[in-house]
Amino acid sequence: MFTKIKNALFGENKQLKFNKICKANQISLEYKLNKNELQILSDIFEGREYSDYFPFYKKVTIIDIGAHYGYFSIFANKNTNNQSTIFAVEPSIMNFEKITSNINKNKIENIVALNCALGTKNENATLYLGNTSNNSLIHDYSLLKKEKSNEEIEIKTLDTIILENKVGKIDFLKMDCEGSEYLILGNMSSQTFDKISTISMEFHDLKNEKYTAETLLNILINNNFKIVKYQYNKTSMGLNYGKIIATKMFN
Repeated sequence: MFTKIKNALFGENKQLKFNKICKANQISLEYKLNKNELQILSDIFEGREYSDYFPFYKKVTIIDIGAHYGYFSIFANKNTNNQSTIFAVEPSIMNFEKITSNINKNKIENIVALNCALGTKNENATLYLGNTSNNSLIHDYSLLKKEKSNEEIEIKTLDTIILENKVGKIDFLKMDCEGSEYLILGNMSSQTFDKISTISMEFHDLKNEKYTAETLLNILINNNFKIVKYQYNKTSMGLNYGKIIATKMFN
């Protein structure tokens, strides 16, 4: 009986927090579709996880790589000029359906949702789905834990997305792509780097000396970016991962 009461109260508290976040930020989300990712919702809207160096209230172009349920893209919509354009890139079919639902529920017209992953070339590939919300193109990615299943997805280069959508500049590039950041940045053309003003990204632990935070820092510095934030996150999983923010050093 005590367990049932505890679970009922805990569930109610989660929904109260969920409703509080939605009300404070004037967003509309269906609780049943989004309740499992309350922590991510809280990190973005309450913790302001991507607020550092964010172009608040300006007319900008933003690309959200690893859009998940679309929370950051919706945050960007709410905190930039309504003439801005936001591209939400998400490979998982299930996540993409939730992005579409969340965008439609909020009647947002300036988020362009793209159901694909970013990679080194245009091709089809396998996305490995974990028991949690962590999905990756890397089969032995540490945060997958136990692989649940997989699905075939489309991969595009960032150059292709820029060309197809006639993107002239990228004011803010957000990346949380579960280990693919090394290949994306490592193979990005100098012309694409030149279009980007700010990169705010998560880096992940691949347990490989070729793919570390230092690898990413060197790529960014070599492409004329200044590192303005670099930190490791606290963890109970024995992994080395964290956050990097870099801004372009214009001559």
